[in-house]
Amino acid sequence: MTSETDIIKTLREKIKQQAFQLTAQDAALREKNLALDAMHWVWCDGGCYGGTHRWSEKTLTAEIIAKAEQSIARMRRWFINAAGKKMPTGVDRHPAWDKAKNEIDNANKFVRIDHILDLLDHYWHQHPDLRLGQIITEMSPPHNATFQDDLGEYISSVPTHPVNVSDEIIEEQLLCGLLMEKL
Repeated sequence: MTSETDIIKTLREKIKQQAFQLTAQDAALREKNLALDAMHWVWCDGGCYGGTHRWSEKTLTAEIIAKAEQSIARMRRWFINAAGKKMPTGVDRHPAWDKAKNEIDNANKFVRIDHILDLLDHYWHQHPDLRLGQIITEMSPPHNATFQDDLGEYISSVPTHPVNVSDEIIEEQLLCGLLMEKL
């Protein structure tokens, strides 16, 4: 039978282990956050205070942005060139390069759609009485145009719908589907 003293010893040991784990996790989280700051991770689109460099005292400058854009361009070129290097010597690398470029473009399209769906969802919560088509129309023109283009491309990729169903209903169903996929 375990005595009360043994139980207290066991609990104290568990507390020590958990305290050590929490200290280690805090240190790891701090390192991760500092690494995100070093990469100039952007936490929001400008609506929040401290959208960048939340964990360090750096100030975001135009020079840092230019360097980050240079790094992104370099990353894109690296990804495309790496795809070409996978091809055997003497084989035309252009198809591999084109495929890599298309992969990036498609990924960008989904990121853009995801961002626009976030905006749409936000707008929808502000105006719950509007239909989706009305919300799309009322969204600011750049978002509206981009969203309309992306949605049109998405709709055209879906199999043909029944003749007696209006395009507006189909768009709304597809949009709801996109929002549901996002959730």
